[in-house]
Amino acid sequence: MKFNKALQTRKAGFTMMEMVLVLAIIALLMGLSVSGMGTFLKRGKTTKARGEITRITSALDLYQVDNLVYPTSAQGLKALVVKPGTQPVPRQWQQYLTKEMIDPWGQPYKYRNPAKKSTETRYDVFSAGEDGQEDTDDDIGNWGFQ
Repeated sequence: MKFNKALQTRKAGFTMMEMVLVLAIIALLMGLSVSGMGTFLKRGKTTKARGEITRITSALDLYQVDNLVYPTSAQGLKALVVKPGTQPVPRQWQQYLTKEMIDPWGQPYKYRNPAKKSTETRYDVFSAGEDGQEDTDDDIGNWGFQ
């Protein structure tokens, strides 16, 4: 009988070694998930930028349908928000976007007409990416996913 009571007391708790082992496993799993989170967040920002570039591209195409030309590089993407006063002044202008869009890294999207990289459109719309520098490997533009 005393043997069973000792066994029951032993089963009631965890040893210090068991606790340390469980905490080490939890810490290892947390470390792995946090390191993988950076990649997940970067992929999310890239996906968001691509979606916003698609939206801007659609607005530019509507601008072209209404006005028979795309905005010039000097007019930029601002031409989708405020009617340009410089040539060529659009005749059938309407507000195509409610505000100028900012990329996931806090920079305004870039616009070039004529295109330097896109082979599908006459213009480039792009984010300079995480480094904020144009024409680097991390740029995300309408040339990369059409």
